[in-house]
Amino acid sequence: MAEATLVVTRLEPDGLLLVLQSAHRDSPMRDTTHTDAKWHRKLKKSLRKFRECLVGFHQDERKLAVIGQELFRDIVPPAMRAEIRKLRVSLEVQTDETSIPWEILHDGDDFLATRLALSRKTFRTTYAAAHTGQSPGSLYW
Repeated sequence: MAEATLVVTRLEPDGLLLVLQSAHRDSPMRDTTHTDAKWHRKLKKSLRKFRECLVGFHQDERKLAVIGQELFRDIVPPAMRAEIRKLRVSLEVQTDETSIPWEILHDGDDFLATRLALSRKTFRTTYAAAHTGQSPGSLYW
């Protein structure tokens, strides 16, 4: 079992619902990230820079760390960032948002994937909601 689980679900039309269940807390943390047009432009810019790093345009780990820090700051709400920084063992990301490279998120000290056993599980929101009558976040907590 993971030390913490982060469930990220797209909210239509312009948001992400984040639910963090941590072994360090009695109850889950819930918050949202507003994903307006400006946020999408920033995400696309970060993803473009990430792709450049992957295909060899940049051999600089520091540049990749900056991209990971931008994504961490833009996606994860402040209180959850503090809680994730406390983790020492593992984090499981459960999400229907498959375009985000969760593995390069950087907390300012290190990439989450090098500091933690990081895993990703994807699910389909429409399927989950249609078959349970519940919102995807409520399926887990």
